[in-house]
Amino acid sequence: MIIIYEIVKNDLIKLQSQIEEIIKLKIKKVIFDKKEINLSKNSKYYKHVRFEKII
Repeated sequence: MIIIYEIVKNDLIKLQSQIEEIIKLKIKKVIFDKKEINLSKNSKYYKHVRFEKII
């Protein structure tokens, strides 16, 4: 159980930051539509996403 806690505590935070950087890069390269990302900010399904870090 301690191993799972350590993974969640440490590695998922790193993964979230890495995913945010990938999304920012994809927005910059116009692979992801920034307008759609902005629409997603108001969705109840994406409350866990830190949009302030992405946009």
